[in-house]
Amino acid sequence: MRNIPIDITKVAMSFLIIFLHVGNVFSFREINFIFVNGICRLGVPFFLIVSGYYFYNVSDYDKLKVWMFRLLKLYIFWTIIYIPFWFSGVNLSLIVNLFNGYYVLWYIVGLLFAGILLFLLRNKNDIFIFYLSITLFVIGYIFQLLGNLHIFSGFWGKLLNFLPLYRNFLFDCFPLLAIGMLINKYGFEKRKISINMVIISFIFVIIESAFNGFIGNRRLDLLVTSLFFVPIFFIFLFNLNSNSNSNVKKLSFFASGVYLSQILFLNSFEKIFPEKGWVMFVLVVICSSLFSLFLIKIRRWIPYII
Repeated sequence: MRNIPIDITKVAMSFLIIFLHVGNVFSFREINFIFVNGICRLGVPFFLIVSGYYFYNVSDYDKLKVWMFRLLKLYIFWTIIYIPFWFSGVNLSLIVNLFNGYYVLWYIVGLLFAGILLFLLRNKNDIFIFYLSITLFVIGYIFQLLGNLHIFSGFWGKLLNFLPLYRNFLFDCFPLLAIGMLINKYGFEKRKISINMVIISFIFVIIESAFNGFIGNRRLDLLVTSLFFVPIFFIFLFNLNSNSNSNVKKLSFFASGVYLSQILFLNSFEKIFPEKGWVMFVLVVICSSLFSLFLIKIRRWIPYII
């Protein structure tokens, strides 16, 4: 059974991720920064919490194999689609794009390896898994902070500013995937969350992003406040309603299609709108939405495209 509010929110989050990648949309720099490096950065954590919640059902090796091969086929398909954008010969970029994923495809790689790790740890004490998740996230956040503030120069400076160092399966994906799994395991989604708690936790997201802008912490793939806002928001949405039939799963497929195809249109429209802005954002949303509907139509013949 699908949860309609959560699937609708996944669609909204996919549009926010487009906003993030377009970047220069609002004319006021401060507002644009908070939106891009605060609100829009909640999209991937939300996807991970949802994925972790359903990953709880991956309870044996046979189910893990099915889950893994679905992600592998998805990754291979989209890596081939994006070859014209990332292949430039045999070099370091080739290795990074193949094993870390080109642009948004990093999420599939991160989800795959985070899921494998979480499955291997499934018999460990849940308190251990929880604290391991928090510890890994904090380590990744520290790497991000040190890189953004340019504390070090030379080799260490370059390493700390190498995005896959902290935006990866271990420091980014695993913590949120594990929290989503624990929500399901202990039935936390059945607990009532007040709208006031959602609003207060969201305000902390805004405060963190504003503070990061103030101190010059400019690239914010990891937000500390996402660790508590996203689970709270997920539980709140879960209780709004409403399980529905499997047809509503098309909303989830639609969100995946928008997320995975957006770079096709971003890269194309960047040549026409070098300064980006609202027009480019709207065009990418429309084109990726239409393309996602097309992918849903042909999914019966090519199952692992979204």
